[in-house]
Amino acid sequence: MRIVISNSIRMFLAMSLIVAMVFTYSFSYTYATTDTDYGYVNSNAGLNVRTGPGTNYGKVTILNNNSKVTIYEEKFVSASSNSKSKIWLAINSSKNQYVRADYIDGVNYSVTKGTTTVALNYRIGAGVGMKRVGTFKKGQEIDIVCEATTYDNHSWYKVKVGSSYYYVSAKYVKFDSASTTKVTEPVAEPVVEPVVEPVVEPVAEPVAEPVAEPVAEPVVVTVDKNALITNATVNASYGLNIRKGPSVGTSKVGILKNNEAINIYEEKFVSDTSYSKNSIWLKIDNSSDKYVRADYVDNVVYNSTYGTLKTYLNYRMGAGAKMTKVGTLEKNKVVEIVAKAYSNSNELWYKIKYNNLYYYVSADFVDLNGEVTSEEPTVDTTTPVMQEEEFEAFMTKEGFPESYKVKLRELHASNPSWIFYAQQISIPFESVIDKEAKSGTYSPSLIHSIYSESYKSVADGDYVFGKYSKTAVNGSTNGVFIYNNAEFNIINETFTTATTAWAKVEFNGETGYINKSDIYGETYTTVEATANHSTNIRKGASTGSEIIGKLQLGDKVQIALAVTASTVSNGEKWYKIKYNGSYAYVYGPNMDFDGITNNGTGKIDKGVYISHDASCWFTADRSAVSYYMDPRNFLNTNYIYMFEDLSFHPEYQTEELVNKIIEGTQLSTNGFKASWFIEAGQTYKVSPVHLAARAKVETGGGTGVAISGGKFTYNGVTYSGIYNPYNIGASSSSNPVTKGLYWAATGTSYQRPWNDKKTSVIGGAQFISSGYINNNQNSIYTQKFNVANGLANVATHQYMTNITAPLQEAAAVRNQYSDLGITNEALTFIIPVYQNMSTSATEKPSALGNNNCYMSMISVDGYEFTESFDKDDTTYTVAKTLESSVDTINIKAYSNAKDAIVSGTGKISVNSGKNELTIKVNSSSGKTKTYKIIVNKK
Repeated sequence: MRIVISNSIRMFLAMSLIVAMVFTYSFSYTYATTDTDYGYVNSNAGLNVRTGPGTNYGKVTILNNNSKVTIYEEKFVSASSNSKSKIWLAINSSKNQYVRADYIDGVNYSVTKGTTTVALNYRIGAGVGMKRVGTFKKGQEIDIVCEATTYDNHSWYKVKVGSSYYYVSAKYVKFDSASTTKVTEPVAEPVVEPVVEPVVEPVAEPVAEPVAEPVAEPVVVTVDKNALITNATVNASYGLNIRKGPSVGTSKVGILKNNEAINIYEEKFVSDTSYSKNSIWLKIDNSSDKYVRADYVDNVVYNSTYGTLKTYLNYRMGAGAKMTKVGTLEKNKVVEIVAKAYSNSNELWYKIKYNNLYYYVSADFVDLNGEVTSEEPTVDTTTPVMQEEEFEAFMTKEGFPESYKVKLRELHASNPSWIFYAQQISIPFESVIDKEAKSGTYSPSLIHSIYSESYKSVADGDYVFGKYSKTAVNGSTNGVFIYNNAEFNIINETFTTATTAWAKVEFNGETGYINKSDIYGETYTTVEATANHSTNIRKGASTGSEIIGKLQLGDKVQIALAVTASTVSNGEKWYKIKYNGSYAYVYGPNMDFDGITNNGTGKIDKGVYISHDASCWFTADRSAVSYYMDPRNFLNTNYIYMFEDLSFHPEYQTEELVNKIIEGTQLSTNGFKASWFIEAGQTYKVSPVHLAARAKVETGGGTGVAISGGKFTYNGVTYSGIYNPYNIGASSSSNPVTKGLYWAATGTSYQRPWNDKKTSVIGGAQFISSGYINNNQNSIYTQKFNVANGLANVATHQYMTNITAPLQEAAAVRNQYSDLGITNEALTFIIPVYQNMSTSATEKPSALGNNNCYMSMISVDGYEFTESFDKDDTTYTVAKTLESSVDTINIKAYSNAKDAIVSGTGKISVNSGKNELTIKVNSSSGKTKTYKIIVNKK
């Protein structure tokens, strides 16, 4: 057996580093390597090999009966069933070829020794939903025979206990050695006629709980619509056990034949979150406890009644408040009720038929009509709306603060059919901002370069604060620094080429060279000179430099500086002159003047922003993060769509609307079809309009390699024919789109590899639905800002790092809705409300200026501080106590940004005793930082 990290786990680990788009999973393993596991095909008709663990995946090839296969992993596709029909085997090391486990026998395992790191349960299958058999002690040595992956992609191991096999979580196992021992899995009983997966279309018999001889009499079917009795038939070739309770752990009380007719009196869910049929049991007797599993029953015929909703009411995929929410129904709506259902906590819900699909609503908020009818009664189809008084009461009930209500009233007045729910976030607003405004390489909140500097962070890791290493003309450094925006003397200039010049400068008694192009704010005391010859005016001190003017004999100019030109021999000079509001150069021997030239002064500004994605994305300043995260700033008709509930609403999310979104873009030109987005939305209960709008925004209208299938190279490997319309996995890097395409080309989860356009649309929808819509991130806003899953998850598992993306996507949705005239539909919006919010919305950052309000140096003439200067330290103490005769000190301070304003410098009076002197720096964007100097005087 060879133990390796599965692609699904590898991608989980790699993607935990992303900004836009990925799950957080933080542990890792150390594996031993042993011989390979293998088995043999047991299928006379041959066995399909598929690209993933399910018959919905494409076929790769067909294996002959008795073919030997290598087994790299067991993949469970059920949370609670360990039936072999629910297990698929990965038969190649890249985990992209699978066969069903119930057609493989004669399995040889190799054993490797492991040790538990905690007291560890072992179960009948991979996953915490499987039945627990026992518990290993902490530090116990166990025999590991195979890697296994749960239905939701967690890593487990198959272990041998005596002559049986069980499963443990890989997270709590470490390996001892690579020693192996061969064992053979016994052929399971009963041996019956092989159930073979046909090559053309797999129609394998469902593996129910096998029984030897069905003995139950057919159930007499009656029709009682008032009792909400459902009619159905058994679909289990070997018969189906009747259990005393909704669990295989309860006793058997009978057996049903295949195709036997039954009555169903209620549905019982045994999970808080799963609505798969293997998590639902059906009560088939109204007078006693008799239950069967829902996944072995079909040909269901419902008998309906009707009820009226007492309030605006969520409808969900299953019975229970933790089930996936699909949408919201209006108060007073009449709904068709087809069955009673009980949640895992035994609360009564109703199964309803809505838009030809089945959902669940809480029975507490439904009034049953007294009469029974086979057709839905005629009702007013006009969308009911809340009147002003009712709307006010609703906002208060939802817990909206007054600062929200002002804007919500305006929205309600213009769109009375809209429904606004408060998403109460149990975290203080400032604590959320602390995490989202994190600085450094992996900042979760980025802003594009087109935005003003006031939107960009100047924190360490996001901004290089200027200090200039004085550099010799030959390029070597001497380690002496000039502080940003500190004034220095310019002694000379030396041109090394026609265009490259170095200024010799002096600062704090030390000299060195600075590239002339880095100097700003030059000032000189000039000397008048007269041309003694016709001479050219050039851009540089070289005859090879560009001519920009001409002096005639007798023309007068102002000379600023004597310049050394290395291309001129015998020590001949050039002069820097004032020319047309700037500076230029003339040849020295052609000029006459009295006196000598003086030194000039200049400054440098080496502050620069650090890009964190490509070359144009920078960490957003805290003020910008706070503005874009404050929902109150976007409660208007342009941007409210960032809070729209992104669940599936077929009543208005039509193919016509989706086609309108992608029409005219390269998505359509490249063959992407609106019907694919509709199918994806129906399958995974996510808005197809959102999917299409996201694809349009993520691909810039549908351009580029993400949807063309063209060639791309990642880590030295070239790929082609890969599609990723949602840019999933396109995290911060030098080329995020290519990184996303690599993700789409590798792994087997979410129907990858996406080498087919339709598959990329539908598989991407599965990713968005399972990773976001069903993870309390069912709005554009919460997909950027993951705030509904606790403080620990804030700034993780984000679809995008761009803090303005929710606005852009919301505007795109609004435009498409407006074009098709559906802005007045009964749309549902989920709006976050944080703890400890201010009484008014966060203000937008200044449109101009930058946020650099730091000092690059503070000094006091003639005195030292007790501590070295650091821009982040705001208090400094003069080391020496001043004599009583000293009346003033001279404070020098240089702002780090050239456009910042410094106050409190120059000659400052000091009194006897302790003096606290204040220096303030005001950035050009309006931020202020205060520094303090403590001076003691006798």
